[in-house]
Amino acid sequence: MPEVSGIAYYEQMTKRKKLTIMSEHYHGQMHFLFGLLAWVFGMIIFGGDQASLLIVALLGAYIPDADHLLFIFWYGRQTRYAIEVRECLLGDGLLTCIDYIKKNHKGNTKILSHNMLFVALAMFLSSWFVYTSQRLWGVFFLSWSLHYIFDILEDLLFFGKLNGNWRLRFGK
Repeated sequence: MPEVSGIAYYEQMTKRKKLTIMSEHYHGQMHFLFGLLAWVFGMIIFGGDQASLLIVALLGAYIPDADHLLFIFWYGRQTRYAIEVRECLLGDGLLTCIDYIKKNHKGNTKILSHNMLFVALAMFLSSWFVYTSQRLWGVFFLSWSLHYIFDILEDLLFFGKLNGNWRLRFGK
């Protein structure tokens, strides 16, 4: 069978596969951009101190993924995925471990906070805090909501359906 170069292989991929690869590679950067989007929204609606609003928006963009760490080191520590991540971290170092997580975290359907109840709660809190003019909390939960929405869209891209955890079907 003739060998296919990387460029030729890439050209043969479907648009969906290309998007999946890009999304996997730039997952963290996308959350950063959604944090910036929440910050811009907050600046347009409320104005005020840019730095504190930016910090809150970026925290809201990344804090939902703290549950991945809780899973790896606490409530899911006995799962194969968590054991592999910890072994990778101890044996191969942080950068290799991050790469491993980027490529494998989508198959983990046991993350407790990534479900529709948390999405609804984050969206409700964002709306409530914006309505009551509590700009920092409003932007924080808007950013948190955008994080979940991106993860949902990414699951649809990767799998063509939602992971079970979004429907409270953990591990399925």
